[in-house]
Amino acid sequence: MQPDNDVITGQRAARNGRYDLAVASFERARSAPKLRAAADDAAFQALREVDISQFLVGQVYARLGRPVTQYRGFDAIDPPLDRAAVSSKLRALAEVDDPARPRRRALLAADQIERGEVVEISTPGAAQHPALAISEARLALARGDFATLEQRLMPLNQRSTPLSSGQVLRARAMQA
Repeated sequence: MQPDNDVITGQRAARNGRYDLAVASFERARSAPKLRAAADDAAFQALREVDISQFLVGQVYARLGRPVTQYRGFDAIDPPLDRAAVSSKLRALAEVDDPARPRRRALLAADQIERGEVVEISTPGAAQHPALAISEARLALARGDFATLEQRLMPLNQRSTPLSSGQVLRARAMQA
């Protein structure tokens, strides 16, 4: 029964912004085979939110002309969730061999593209993820590559509910 409580505790901690407690709870919940996939997904999401927060703090500090090392907010977290720890845990969860692997890889790749990093997608199915398609289309639009933009957005047209972000990118392309 403890692993079930760990998942619930982790979800509650993540909702309250205590990602350190959430990740620790989800890691404990992985001990139960029936909860491993759910715990991995929840831990991945919590770590991704920390990763995005760290990136945004870095952006704010860069705009202020200050080094991100001056930000002390993540230092109080125990166990540490510094950039290196978060990055390695995210990559490890993205490599877990389960049905969510392509989705996790696609989300990490989309995040990297949004940050301006070069990404190579090697997992079949990951390239079809909407978040990755939107990120790649946004990059194509920034480059003025309208053929690639349309190519990346085309699979999204087949969805039952069109993504508004895809429509926005098409409208921006028409304005260019």
